[in-house]
Amino acid sequence: MDMRVFGSRRYGFVPGPASGGHRDDLLVWLHGSTQSATVTRRFTNRRFEHLGMSVAYPEGVARHWNDGRRLLQEKTRELGTNDVEYLTEFVHSFECTGRVFGAGFSNGGHMIYRLLHEAPGLFDAALVIAATQPTPENFLPTPPTANQWRPTPLLLIHGESDPIAPVA
Repeated sequence: MDMRVFGSRRYGFVPGPASGGHRDDLLVWLHGSTQSATVTRRFTNRRFEHLGMSVAYPEGVARHWNDGRRLLQEKTRELGTNDVEYLTEFVHSFECTGRVFGAGFSNGGHMIYRLLHEAPGLFDAALVIAATQPTPENFLPTPPTANQWRPTPLLLIHGESDPIAPVA
């Protein structure tokens, strides 16, 4: 994995096998709380790198994303970090010739929910692992400028024995 910088943040990148005019799909994997690009790559056992696409592992501020939960008490929220803007610019910087997939675990999964609401069309499909969508009273309001809703295929994976966010 190559470690690179976009803006003021690091990210890991593993290029896909595309060459010579072939479409190259991109997966943007958002880590969970306290993880980094290197840690989340090990955490996933590099599994996504065998799907035949490029994989980008951006890092959140203080290893956390300013996700869509209103009651999030993390440094990134206190700082007012605009992860929607950052990740939108990050994805567009790749000038991807194929499809763009978003995937996230835990805090990264919550960030995927926020991106689906506030940056519709950024992803062609998304995957959320171990993160339930916040209840309406705990979900940040979607800015009026983001009301260009676009249906996006979404796969949710959540364990029944999750002690932090149990399935009700």
